[in-house]
Amino acid sequence: MQLDTDIIPYASPQNIKALISRLRNRGWNDPLDSTELVNRLDIPIGSVSRVSIALRFLKLIDEDGHPTDTAKRLREADEEEYAQVLGDLLKSAYKDVFYKISDISTASDDEISNAFRLFRPTSQKERMVTLFKALCQEAGLIPESKTPRVRAKVRFVAKTQVPNSGEKKHDNHDEDDEDKSSIAPNEEVGVRPPRTSGNSRYQLLHGFVDTLPEDGTWTAEEHKSWLDAIVALTNFLVKEVETKQDNHL
Repeated sequence: MQLDTDIIPYASPQNIKALISRLRNRGWNDPLDSTELVNRLDIPIGSVSRVSIALRFLKLIDEDGHPTDTAKRLREADEEEYAQVLGDLLKSAYKDVFYKISDISTASDDEISNAFRLFRPTSQKERMVTLFKALCQEAGLIPESKTPRVRAKVRFVAKTQVPNSGEKKHDNHDEDDEDKSSIAPNEEVGVRPPRTSGNSRYQLLHGFVDTLPEDGTWTAEEHKSWLDAIVALTNFLVKEVETKQDNHL
């Protein structure tokens, strides 16, 4: 499954930077799938699709979750090389953004924001910019002052785990509970525990549906954000094929 070229990731910077740190210090299991992300790397289940899309966008994993040569280079870079390797990775992944900005180190917030104006989903532009700035700061491409810390409106936090047979369940910490300052206002910070029935491949969808508002109301912006996210999640879980064989007798 290929990512659309005009779709930019908007995962929590805390999660992506934590995974990069884990890659450099201890490595990743292969493949880096949803069970690995939730049960071993403490990524909240409601954030798995966003994190996976971001890692694929950065070309750190391939379509099947296998770490790439880019991930290997980032892991093997020493401390002096790390910023340069990460910076080159970002310039490649965000080439359309860097093309629109002559000098990222001196660009204003408006210039950076305008560079993301046409990317999808449009309702998540602020979060796209937040992730981009945080990663550029990590690579030393922009000064720290260009990554404002924004408090998030917390709706609910739940700790959950992807079921894995034979493995004792334990609680996860929640990404956004740790990193409320790095995400946009009104971001969902957790999901209720997923249903345990049905196809385990789609447990993420069960959990995501449970993030629908309890009072049965939402704003037009919240509605669009939820639909954008569910489309991204189903695109991550289900591969589109030209034809499909009927397995029924």
